[in-house]
Amino acid sequence: MFGVTNLQAYIYYHRYPRDHQLYKIAIGVLWLFDTLILALNVHAVYYYTITNFSNEIALLFVVWSFKLQVALTSVMIPMVQSLYALRLWRLRDGQLILPLLVCSTVLGGWIVGVMSARDGYRMHTFADFAQFKNTIYADFSLSTGIDTITSITLCYYLYRTRSTFSGTRSLVHSLMYWILGTGLLTSACSLVLLITFAAMPNNLVFIAMEILLSKLYLNSFLAMLNARQSLRERHQSRSFTQSTQRSDRIAICVSKEYDVELSPPSPVRTGVGIAAPPKAKLSA
Repeated sequence: MFGVTNLQAYIYYHRYPRDHQLYKIAIGVLWLFDTLILALNVHAVYYYTITNFSNEIALLFVVWSFKLQVALTSVMIPMVQSLYALRLWRLRDGQLILPLLVCSTVLGGWIVGVMSARDGYRMHTFADFAQFKNTIYADFSLSTGIDTITSITLCYYLYRTRSTFSGTRSLVHSLMYWILGTGLLTSACSLVLLITFAAMPNNLVFIAMEILLSKLYLNSFLAMLNARQSLRERHQSRSFTQSTQRSDRIAICVSKEYDVELSPPSPVRTGVGIAAPPKAKLSA
């Protein structure tokens, strides 16, 4: 996943140099967070599997790198959700109810995320997860709700901007599919994390989903940003094809109506100039 993140970040900075400076800085900060999270995960795995190999006592305690990874993830997810909310605010078209609803839920996500980072640093053993289960439930339940509400609201505003032209409708529908796909992917991952934590709180399976979640958020947002050019090119090529087919149909209809040839024979050139076509002889 980290390789995919690097590729998407490179594509974004290469294709969209004129994007708003806020998005460029935000993508850079998120990429830095993702790199730090990867390094912390590598350290935690090395600590438990290499440094403390066959040391069962060390497996009971939470290493500092895992605590810091939890804190960075708890901050990184609300950052991506805030960027989605910013794009939604730009599409509000004078309406305030739905954008304010999304922004208030994102603000709640920031509050719960800070609480999760605080509780993560309070943990000393993995058994302490049971003491902070309410914060875990609130954090990822709210993340699931934020992603769902934001995706549906963005699709609603895009649907309102559609026009009567088939090409524009096709472009809007493609954007809606992208937003729903990326939003529902992160929602499904958060939901799976909740289910695994509720069903199997003692085997730490949910930690694997928590490590994957931050990378899914960043890659989904980068995929939405990078899809703009490909969708625009596809829309332009489709519009050109449709206009060409429409012109061909009009030419065929004209030829049938007035009994003219679409490709008349070219005049014959002579040494002096262009020879005129022979005149038909009138019979007496």
